[in-house]
Amino acid sequence: MEELFNSQSQKALHDIYFHKDLANHFVRPDWVNIFCIRNDIENMITTCFVKNCDILQHFSLKEKQELAKAQFYTPYDDLSTYKSLVRLGEANLHPILSDIDGVDLRFFENRTKATTDVGLALIEKLIALLHKNKICVHLRTGDLIASQNNYSIHCKKIMAMNHIESAKQRWMIKTVNVNDYDRIKKYTVENKGYLVNG
Repeated sequence: MEELFNSQSQKALHDIYFHKDLANHFVRPDWVNIFCIRNDIENMITTCFVKNCDILQHFSLKEKQELAKAQFYTPYDDLSTYKSLVRLGEANLHPILSDIDGVDLRFFENRTKATTDVGLALIEKLIALLHKNKICVHLRTGDLIASQNNYSIHCKKIMAMNHIESAKQRWMIKTVNVNDYDRIKKYTVENKGYLVNG
């Protein structure tokens, strides 16, 4: 989508940085599913994943305690705000780590910011670990990936762009789903249970 070529959304033409989908939204999906409809294999446009547990093992208890503090800010994602009829306002401060015993990371590389110097250093460490531990997959037509949004972080990484026009025609169908509808139904549009209001 030309209007969103430079965004950090699935409509982007370029790299999409490491993120958990809807990292600071009031509805965060449990599953992210990507189905490849069309992809020129001569373009090496990959989807990369990192398991949260592979990252968290490199943080001390003290660092995890800092990550679990609401001292980070991530603006609402580009698609939630693009031509939206719903005014979301400013997103709230949030922890990156759900709790010190948890594995849920709420983070979007280059969008999540820290309000403290300690938090800033932890973000820098997190980004370095994500890139060091990533596993990249080159999806081909018909491939499907289902990933648990609360247990992994993913990105789109362009390794080689040989045909820009075919890259514009790359087509991935992406769905986000929850395990428990009751958890989110208060946020949905009346009579449209599948549609989140905002």
